[in-house]
Amino acid sequence: MKPISEVSKIPTNAQLLEMITTLTDKYNSVQKELQAIKNQIYTKNKKIDVLNWLNDHNTCDVEHTHSFLELMNNIPISVEDLNVIFETNFVNGVFELINKHISSNGNIDLVVKCFNQKKNILYVYEKDKWVILENDDFMNVMKQVNVKIFDAFKQYRDLNSDKLDSDQYQVQYNSNLKKIMCVNIPFDAKCTRIRNKLYTENKQCIKSITEIQLV
Repeated sequence: MKPISEVSKIPTNAQLLEMITTLTDKYNSVQKELQAIKNQIYTKNKKIDVLNWLNDHNTCDVEHTHSFLELMNNIPISVEDLNVIFETNFVNGVFELINKHISSNGNIDLVVKCFNQKKNILYVYEKDKWVILENDDFMNVMKQVNVKIFDAFKQYRDLNSDKLDSDQYQVQYNSNLKKIMCVNIPFDAKCTRIRNKLYTENKQCIKSITEIQLV
């Protein structure tokens, strides 16, 4: 005959049933968690076309009165605006003027989108749809911006013509002219830097919007 202490360690049928039920519940819970993880992995690895996704999910309720390139072509450059370039440099100054102008016509997110996962690619709203901004298109509008900057600088020079004999003003004038000319950087490189700055300052993480991997 077994000692009473050993007999007391043997679970009853009710206890065995409870243990089996508990283990079954834990197993089912683990299976559900594994399936959820598999579903997340599948969703994250699902590939879509960015332009299709933008055009399907980012259309506006109101009609656009301007496209990105139209806004760029209509950027006004005044003598006062030149101070932004004088105080920084050509690339940073022109970027600030572009950002300011687009934002003054509504949220910049309405006409420009860019994502961490698609480095230095700008998606812009053109003719009621989203498209990838081509380098040639951006350079063409930048040529117009550049002309406006030089026109404004000519006005700046004329307004201060009475100071040209001042040595102190000449130093300031030459410094400002160098920033406008920015001769140490080729025009296409300036365009690329401004474009990349637009990307850097406005990019967002697509995973904060939807759990997908962009193609």
